[in-house]
Amino acid sequence: MIDLQNLKYVPVIKPGAIVDNDDFVGAHGDAAPVAIDTLGYDYAMIVVQLGATDIAIADMGLFEDDASNLATATEITDAAFDATGNPGFPADDDDNGAAVWFLDLRKRKRYITIDLTAGNGSTGTYAAAFALLGRAAEKPTNATQRGFALGEVII
Repeated sequence: MIDLQNLKYVPVIKPGAIVDNDDFVGAHGDAAPVAIDTLGYDYAMIVVQLGATDIAIADMGLFEDDASNLATATEITDAAFDATGNPGFPADDDDNGAAVWFLDLRKRKRYITIDLTAGNGSTGTYAAAFALLGRAAEKPTNATQRGFALGEVII
């Protein structure tokens, strides 16, 4: 099997309306945060893709929990972007840029969620985010197991 076919795709923050001074739909802090279920995978790559933005991101990091409802999720402190650190929050002129985390899941709790809050600008920010899970204990063998609800073409 081709290594790239051993990955699982998990959409977290789906493309949607521009957000200003609020959490993105699906992010930690939103009414219905998306839990990335990492069971059976050793590694993850989590990507945040920005669109047009007129303001810096106000908060960006990762949380983890043992339960899928994320009721007791705690911040992964060494995974936080921050206002003064390196890497810092994406800025107001980082249109169409991407940020990424690489995680060794063997050291993490089962469920991961993204914390992503748009700053307070005049219009706001577009963003989407997804996770790619890799090094599966049991290799996915079809589109559904790989997280592609619309199907796949292998040529």
